[in-house]
Amino acid sequence: MRTVIAIVLLALLCTRAAAENAEWPTLQRVFKDTFKIDGLEKPGVRSSLRAKKRSAVKGLRKSKDGRAVPVLLKAHKKQLGFIDDLQSQWAKRYDVWEKAGPAMRKMITAKQKVVGPGKPISVTPSQKAWIDEPQKLATLQREISNEEEIADYIRKAMARVANTVEGKEQATAVQLLVGAAGKGQKPAQREFIRLLGFLASPDATTALEGLAKDVSPFVAQPALEALGRQQCPRSIDTLLARLDDPRWQLRVAALKGLSHFREERVVDALLGRLSAEDGVLKRHYYTALARILGENLAATEEAWISFWKSNRVDLLKRWATKDRSGPDQEELPTVSIKSEGNSGGTSFYGLRTESKHIIFVFDVSGSMGEQGGKNAQGHFRIDVAKRELINAVKTLQAEDGDERGEASFNVVAYAATVQVYKTGKMVEATKREKEKAFKWIEGLEANGATNISDALEQAFDIINTRKAKKQFEKGADTIFLMTDGKPTAGKIMDPVLIREMVKKMNRERQITIHTIGVGDGHDIGFLQSLANENNGEYLAR
Repeated sequence: MRTVIAIVLLALLCTRAAAENAEWPTLQRVFKDTFKIDGLEKPGVRSSLRAKKRSAVKGLRKSKDGRAVPVLLKAHKKQLGFIDDLQSQWAKRYDVWEKAGPAMRKMITAKQKVVGPGKPISVTPSQKAWIDEPQKLATLQREISNEEEIADYIRKAMARVANTVEGKEQATAVQLLVGAAGKGQKPAQREFIRLLGFLASPDATTALEGLAKDVSPFVAQPALEALGRQQCPRSIDTLLARLDDPRWQLRVAALKGLSHFREERVVDALLGRLSAEDGVLKRHYYTALARILGENLAATEEAWISFWKSNRVDLLKRWATKDRSGPDQEELPTVSIKSEGNSGGTSFYGLRTESKHIIFVFDVSGSMGEQGGKNAQGHFRIDVAKRELINAVKTLQAEDGDERGEASFNVVAYAATVQVYKTGKMVEATKREKEKAFKWIEGLEANGATNISDALEQAFDIINTRKAKKQFEKGADTIFLMTDGKPTAGKIMDPVLIREMVKKMNRERQITIHTIGVGDGHDIGFLQSLANENNGEYLAR
């Protein structure tokens, strides 16, 4: 049935006379010829092809012709298939490299012992290929990221075209994009749900209002965020209603949607709910208020209520002059809310959180031990870190939990490899469980490289258990990432790509990520960006 509808819609778009757009046949031919080419192995050739793809997409985007939408949709599907092929290629190569790892490391270490530390060693062609493979894998990862940008560019081009055409032509284009969103269970469909937020069409608003009420959080969450982008006053009630949803991630999505509105009743509603909120969710309320009001105040109810009372009249006058006739095309600004209040929760290295459900991602690489030397007090970094971690866990009290249950925690320790305290689940912060964790923490030793990407992946594996539906109501809501270095091991070692990986994993989970950099050797830019992009705070120690 869907296929029939798509054919009918396409036929409607194609009824435009060619004379209305004399360049269309040429634009279409160039575009199709460009997107016939894929599967190329050489990165340099792929780079050249990406430039051609962008140019071809830009041509259709500027055509102001509704017939561009189905052509772009087909190209988008082809681009996703190309990305899948590259990802499969990367996964196979990584598996081969990883399986050869133990034997290769053993042989290389034996050779190093013979010649002495720091001296060059002779390697066989196969050993050299194994040593060089991580750099080649990293290059392929960047290629995949670049191709994903092309897919995003195509999606945005479809929105631009739909916004430049009118009448039946626009209605048909919007219906095609609504159909691509479907129910949003797959990542690509969820991207189309988000895309609907950029469309200046009542049909897009209506579709999003329906999707925002869907029982599936995977559908409702992107729809709530996109619905707010539409800035349609009638949608405020839909967003406010979701603030009562038992799944806290959907409440966060509703807050993001409401952040697009400069409306008196939105601010009043958020301020009126502050006292009823607890834990890390209150931080998301402060973030939404900061985006709406354009201020970043102390994380207390009194500060925000007082500011609104003093500045309400001036702000309402200013908002009245703003043009809100169409969707908000800008991304929500990044807001860094400073350390939270003191109602439960804990602190790690002095960075405070009201969260009651925390995963500590804990660096135990070689530089945390003897390689990093001792501090002025004669302690290795790992000794200080263990004490900080034990104190943080000790402060958590099971009975200080929130609507999602007793306070809970877990620990992911990482060097070249990753160790998890309790695999696949959070641990209630009872006295007995904490004492068991203290013994495990004390037994950790500093040795090896710094595998941040796999450690974060393991942390999200704890959050995304098989009981995914239950995890939308329970589970961790905060991660503390502590490191004294930079990524030097793991599936991904490029800091930018690690941030992209986290962005994908965190789209639905909405986890707050705080970062702590110890010593002078950590990557400040990476840790700051990772925290800012995930509603967290960065701290240097």
